[in-house]
Amino acid sequence: MEKEKNTLTVCTLEHTGPMLIPFVRHISADPKKRLADMYKILKCRLVDVMEIEADGHVYDLWFDEEYLMKNPLRLTLIVGEPVKNGFEPICGNVLVARANEDGETIGLEPDDLPRVKKFFDEGVTNLMKAHDKDLI
Repeated sequence: MEKEKNTLTVCTLEHTGPMLIPFVRHISADPKKRLADMYKILKCRLVDVMEIEADGHVYDLWFDEEYLMKNPLRLTLIVGEPVKNGFEPICGNVLVARANEDGETIGLEPDDLPRVKKFFDEGVTNLMKAHDKDLI
């Protein structure tokens, strides 16, 4: 997907029917429009963000703040290890971007994409492991 001017590149993991599909998407670089783009991708009214690490690089993981009130609850991945009290379950669509030193959202670079995909893969695998251990 070709990047448009005045956009930021982000990576998402989205529920598409019964599948979870990673996408590279572009959202507005304009802070006033960026949040609306995130709401649309995440399919929510309120967002939350947590800092994650992938292969020694720090990213922001954006998700639906109200995911626990949704029915049905659609588990996406876990952040952490599949051990008791060792992870945070995340539900619904998620979006990964970077932040600059001032905390402002900035886009991903091409070399970030494999790290983010690996983070998604590990998070989904660990979700399945947590389920197998009856932790979820």
